[in-house]
Amino acid sequence: APRFVNGRSRHPMLVELKNGETLNGHLANCDNWMNLILKEVVQTSPEATVSFDYQRSTSEETISNTYGFLRRLSKW
Repeated sequence: APRFVNGRSRHPMLVELKNGETLNGHLANCDNWMNLILKEVVQTSPEATVSFDYQRSTSEETISNTYGFLRRLSKW
């Protein structure tokens, strides 16, 4: 995995997809091609104006190269 992601397993991450959706979850795994696997994911649509417009997932979500922004969150 890329160096800035290496060793960040179980840390909270924010991923912004190219379509504007955001995913907040905990990093489970990342490969050399930056395909991410997140756990405990909250997905928010780009049109969300209130905090109730999201989907929560308790399973793992695999995200391949469709994201445009990745940030490690210091606090959840």
